[in-house]
Amino acid sequence: MTRLHWLIDAGRYTLFVFLIGLWGHSKAMADETQSAIASENNITSKNNSAATQVRVGVYPFAPFAEFSEHGELHGMSAELMDILNQAQNTFEFVAVAVSPKRRYQAYQQNEVDAFFYENLNWGWHNIDILSSQPYQSGGERYITLAQRGRDQSYFERLSERHLLGILGYHYGFADFNADESYLRKHYQITLTWDNDKLLQLLQRGNGDVAIITEAYWARFIRQQPELEDHFLVSDRYDQTYQHSILVRPQLISQAQLDQLSAMLKQQPAFQQLLQRYGISPRQ
Repeated sequence: MTRLHWLIDAGRYTLFVFLIGLWGHSKAMADETQSAIASENNITSKNNSAATQVRVGVYPFAPFAEFSEHGELHGMSAELMDILNQAQNTFEFVAVAVSPKRRYQAYQQNEVDAFFYENLNWGWHNIDILSSQPYQSGGERYITLAQRGRDQSYFERLSERHLLGILGYHYGFADFNADESYLRKHYQITLTWDNDKLLQLLQRGNGDVAIITEAYWARFIRQQPELEDHFLVSDRYDQTYQHSILVRPQLISQAQLDQLSAMLKQQPAFQQLLQRYGISPRQ
């Protein structure tokens, strides 16, 4: 289980931890041989000693990151960190909780170094950060309560619907503008903290259409198949995306980052993880 230490974060999340490790890797000198330079870009296996600590920012994004009432991190991000920490010894990944809205500020203020299950299109283009090759695909769909006479045409006029979304998320219907004031000005929308809350609001009649993470929906139906007929899910996507690992460039080279992504996809534990969450590789 990944351990979280909490600091106060915008009145919502407490996070405190810095397990500050020493980065003992020295820069290559001009007179180093080509073989030594090449070795710097290789991820080493578990027989190596010193590891660079990488603080991974995690925020509620079910089923990728979820928090218990005691502050323990669950979900695919936690397990991905465990898989990578077991597979190599060049980097040690530790979790630091942030809110989705504040994750850019946390990165720029050097509170975190990396993010899993991210995408450069979600507000990162003007920020100095490296992106790995994608390791998993995903998407967002629209969902409403199933009612007599309601069909896919219900999703055609979103401007007429009261939408339910998550704070800090970038949605296709809004041209990926995640600004809270912009969304509330141009759409009828209620913003909350996680997918569980979205479904609760929808079931209570506090909105017409929720935007749900496809991987979350796959797990929800796997766990509660008797509820599937209670909802109508759109055939079309709000967006599809590629999940990547984003990391501070001062800690890792692009070659190392792509090597990590490739290593992850080759791990049997990663394939087992997808199966356990009821997620296909495309999701």
